[in-house]
Amino acid sequence: MKSTYFAPRQALPFLNVAALALTSAVAFAAALPNEILLYGSPVLGFVALAPYYLAIREAATHRHAVYAGCLFGAVSTVLSNYWLANFGDFAVWTVGGVTIGYIGYNALLSSVLWTVMRSRRDLRPLLFAVAWAGYEFFKSIGYLGYPWGLSPYPFVSILPALQIVDITGVYALSFLAVLVNALVAELSAPRIETLRLPGETRLKRTFLPAVPTGPNRPHPRLAYIPHVAWWGLCVGLVLIYGSAAFSRDIPKIDEFEAVLVQQNMDAWDPGAASETIRRSQELTREAIRDDSPPDIVLWSETTLRYPYPENRDGFYATQPAGDPFRDFLSELDNAPLLAGAPYVADESRAESWNAALLIDSEGNLIDRYGKQQLVPFAENVPFWEVPQVRSFFQNVVGLPAVWSIATEETIFELSTGSGKLAFAAPICFEDAFSGVVRDLTREGADLHMNLTNNAWSETKSAQTQHLTAALFRAIENRRTLVRSTNAGVTTVVDPWGRRPVEFPMFLEMAEQIDVPVYRPEQLTVFTTLGNVFGVIAVAITLVAVGAVAHRAGHLPLPGRSRTGLTTWTDG
Repeated sequence: MKSTYFAPRQALPFLNVAALALTSAVAFAAALPNEILLYGSPVLGFVALAPYYLAIREAATHRHAVYAGCLFGAVSTVLSNYWLANFGDFAVWTVGGVTIGYIGYNALLSSVLWTVMRSRRDLRPLLFAVAWAGYEFFKSIGYLGYPWGLSPYPFVSILPALQIVDITGVYALSFLAVLVNALVAELSAPRIETLRLPGETRLKRTFLPAVPTGPNRPHPRLAYIPHVAWWGLCVGLVLIYGSAAFSRDIPKIDEFEAVLVQQNMDAWDPGAASETIRRSQELTREAIRDDSPPDIVLWSETTLRYPYPENRDGFYATQPAGDPFRDFLSELDNAPLLAGAPYVADESRAESWNAALLIDSEGNLIDRYGKQQLVPFAENVPFWEVPQVRSFFQNVVGLPAVWSIATEETIFELSTGSGKLAFAAPICFEDAFSGVVRDLTREGADLHMNLTNNAWSETKSAQTQHLTAALFRAIENRRTLVRSTNAGVTTVVDPWGRRPVEFPMFLEMAEQIDVPVYRPEQLTVFTTLGNVFGVIAVAITLVAVGAVAHRAGHLPLPGRSRTGLTTWTDG
């Protein structure tokens, strides 16, 4: 009796695959916060990755899938991160470096996706979503971490959907967001297998399992009804949990008054060091209430351009001319100033930090925190101490100096009218890193005060993309997040992700506001366990890749096939 083999239809030509990947790249960039849709589009978020799913599924070869991934990575990165082109004199290296990096990331991702999707037909959407969630976790950690452009970001305006991250972290939402894209792809363009008999054509192996065709075969779309039902159940539970979270009482432990100053000046302008301070001082004076002095004043990242306290009795005692910084501090009475400034960590080794400094009204440095998560190859360069490396980046790239990576997780203390609060001060894009903010929370921070300089981007989308990423940190740890920026988005985010205070972007202003501070009786599940979901997603993906590769190496030869388990395509 002859054996029967089942093979998929002819794969798409590469131009078609590339067109699908290109379409998806454009749609995904449009789904994320951008200049037209400042906080992205949830509608596009549900479908933007569906063409990419089809591109990987229909790719004739592994190489075609990798090429499609490179195209997706290049186009989606440039379209969503184009504002990196304004990153100082070496912008071509930042936007180019990030783009090249994401081409590499997506080459690896597409290779993994192409492999896991050669598993069982009914597991394709699930494995695609798991692999994508694992990828987003992987790309958001470590020295090269860059948690921008994650698949849940288009849904940031749907606050009930975000509340689950205090248990799972953001990558569970990555899984759900990508799974619906995969199901949309399968339901809109089901793949039809065709019957083949041995000897009709020359045959070669492939990993894709076959489904027999015939009059009794169910319609391909029916295979995904359980997935749709399961996804709907998960989303329903997420929304129910989210709705309940808003009625859950998180103890309010204190409230303090803070002056947030948004001076709308580019702190990188070397000729504006004094003028930036002058304008920040004037705005601060205008914002302070006569009847209620603030508990703290916040200036943005790198508002102070010279190291402090080394220049305390020099530059800062005489500048700005006619209104010295040291004299201004005495006007704050008992309110300390939290401001971004360089900090010399080790003069003998020429190590300096991008730091947040807490300075009292007498000009004394109370405490400091150094940035731990630096922008790779912009704020920090590996092997900078090697003369050849340093010479290349200084003379070719145009990077004059770098920051050192700080290692101390400083927790500041703030005195209020009713007691003391512990707070952390993640700097710039550190508030987008779940691990950084989680660690500071575990160290005892009651809230987080972020100092950011995004004025250099000259775009609103850069600001909203940053806020979108940071907003998840407040919910994950159920802690208030205060963001003091030089151009946006200056805001207060409560433990549910709501923003009761938000300054318009690229507008010079300051305001004294009341900041409520909440602290759960116990640490959240996320704060306790971290990104377990992301780790599990990576583990499942590796197991799936290994299983498919193992199976590919043990496919039976023609004549010894087990129908339905071995697949053959035209050679």
